Amino acid sequence: MIHYLKGAVCYLARPSQGGHSCKDWLGIKANGQQFTCRVSDWWRREGNLLIENWVFVDLIDMLKQLDYDVFKETNIQIQTYQS
Repeated sequence: MIHYLKGAVCYLARPSQGGHSCKDWLGIKANGQQFTCRVSDWWRREGNLLIENWVFVDLIDMLKQLDYDVFKETNIQIQTYQS
């Protein structure tokens, strides 16, 4: 999905990748589980020239789907706030 704003110089694409684990990866044992990897791709143009590009890959969510909790493994405690 790509979002364009008329007259804008900044654009957003949100592609996703997915699959299933078939080989061990980064020490995570494969057991055939399915996963999705969310991506946000932002870029800024001036005319026909690409000036800046930022790509954010949500590896924390993908690893959680593969039964690896980054925060638990690194002893980081997440505080939640109630509104």
